[in-house]
Amino acid sequence: MYSYEIGRIVYLRGKRIYGFYVRLSPHVLETPGILVKLGSVFSNANLSIVHLEVSRPEENKPISTIFFVDFTGRESEVSKILDVLKTFDFVEHVKILEPQHNGLTIDTVLFPLTLFGERIIMFRLPAIKALILGLKERMGEAYSSILYQIGMEIGERVFKSHMNLAGTSDVDVIARICEALFQAVGYGILKFIYLNPELKESKVRVWNSFECELYEESKQPRGYLVSGMLAGWHTGLFKTKYLSVKEKKCIAMGDPYCEFVVQTYI
Repeated sequence: MYSYEIGRIVYLRGKRIYGFYVRLSPHVLETPGILVKLGSVFSNANLSIVHLEVSRPEENKPISTIFFVDFTGRESEVSKILDVLKTFDFVEHVKILEPQHNGLTIDTVLFPLTLFGERIIMFRLPAIKALILGLKERMGEAYSSILYQIGMEIGERVFKSHMNLAGTSDVDVIARICEALFQAVGYGILKFIYLNPELKESKVRVWNSFECELYEESKQPRGYLVSGMLAGWHTGLFKTKYLSVKEKKCIAMGDPYCEFVVQTYI
């Protein structure tokens, strides 16, 4: 596995990085070579593209792209490149993103962030620690139950979303979507080791849990939020709220992964 640095952001100290927001017509999805044509604008001018962002394609909707380009010592040429980009008939709009600071350029054009058409937000590590560890320190162990309940609410809603994406009641398909999206949004690497809808039980392992990584040398499992998420998700799958989720292993205790056992009790 390799980490992935996300964000419409470039930070290269000592450089003058300019961004070009380029909105493309929907028909470019069926036209080969569009990015080559756009990239040639910069390569022909002997300019380096240091970062490129392209929005997820959606049928009949424009494509958003951002080219982050090194103009160090050549800042006077930015407007000339802008004019060239505007000449393409498949380009609907172009806007320059100027650097905020020494080597730092952040996109301030595209907002809000969405995934499958729904708004999302991102938390960096300080915010995650504040939400999970900070409030726990203030409220004590009672906050663990609150995290579980929050997770359960999330899990129930997420299961419905997974069902809609799957477009089928096929359990294997829904489980694969759950595994992929859990990882894609950064929660961890989730795998269903065992899943039996008829017996209403499963075993789930999570590597690199964002929640349990926060704890060091714990004597007990710490996946309260993730346990709740799994409880809510399985509530939707098994069609019952009478189930338990027990974390048998946890990376907070030094285990290689977190392991959750889901069972019904009625």
